[in-house]
Amino acid sequence: MHENPLAEVVETLQQATRDFLSVATHSVDAASEISLPQMRLLLAISETTGSSCAELGRELGIAGSSVTRLADRLSGSGHLVRESSPTNRSVVVLRLTELGQRAVSEVLSWREHVFSEVAARMAPESTAHVVRGLTAFHQALNTQSLSTQSLNTEASR
Repeated sequence: MHENPLAEVVETLQQATRDFLSVATHSVDAASEISLPQMRLLLAISETTGSSCAELGRELGIAGSSVTRLADRLSGSGHLVRESSPTNRSVVVLRLTELGQRAVSEVLSWREHVFSEVAARMAPESTAHVVRGLTAFHQALNTQSLSTQSLNTEASR
């Protein structure tokens, strides 16, 4: 049986995932009264203009119907509105309200504060390594589909 040559990298990424998830969860809890999945949708809407539920679902890796259910709750709480697409009136697009924009801003500000504090405690060469390493990881991750099929294929090897 071969030892995984990437075991240390995988374990470090597992720990980073737990750390980032903790920051994400705490930032949403501290800054708003909505759930983490709802905040993911608000963040996606804030980064795109006039996206449909289907487009947002593809971006988030969830079904369009799941986006619709999240949007129902967020519309009811006043965080977003539904509008007809200016280019295709049969398509509904989602837009943040002022309340939704404020929630996104508060969460991102909270995260910026936490990340700045952590980075300030690190040596400058370490922060440079973090930037290079996470940038390379992000680029590599975006070149591979994270579909269930590709994950099942890799896991069966």
